[in-house]
Amino acid sequence: MPFRSAVVLLLVLTAGCHAHTPVSLTQITPGEQVRVRVTQVQAQALEPLLLRERQVLDGTVLAVSPQLLLEVPVASHLQGGTRQDLRQRIALEPSQVLGVELRELDRFRTGLLVTAGGAFLVGAVALALSREAGGDTRGETPPPAELRGPTLQIPWGGRP
Repeated sequence: MPFRSAVVLLLVLTAGCHAHTPVSLTQITPGEQVRVRVTQVQAQALEPLLLRERQVLDGTVLAVSPQLLLEVPVASHLQGGTRQDLRQRIALEPSQVLGVELRELDRFRTGLLVTAGGAFLVGAVALALSREAGGDTRGETPPPAELRGPTLQIPWGGRP
């Protein structure tokens, strides 16, 4: 049960490693990770390219002026042992964009995740080593009488 609790805690913390900060189109630069909200009309127009209607797009900024050029993931599949992401480039006019959020690493949450993960790992190793080094004394029973050898008594000090 404690293991399941730790896994759930790590999943919750992992989801919180990034934060999205609202910015204007003029504040973003190529190479940044963003979340863009587009108009309903634009979401419907992008449906054939994205394979589904999405009003919120997560992607990488390729260019900002005069249009916002984004590279967004469309789908992914496994080939052999590697995962391949399929991406689509999309050009958006400023009038089609309702809002932009910059995706940034949340240092506090990430630090908390690393600390919790390290503490969990140290605890698991310590528990494994304590079991291994101490041995297990539970359930030790002497062998049955027919498997024991004869008992030899040697008198010491002259008394039998």
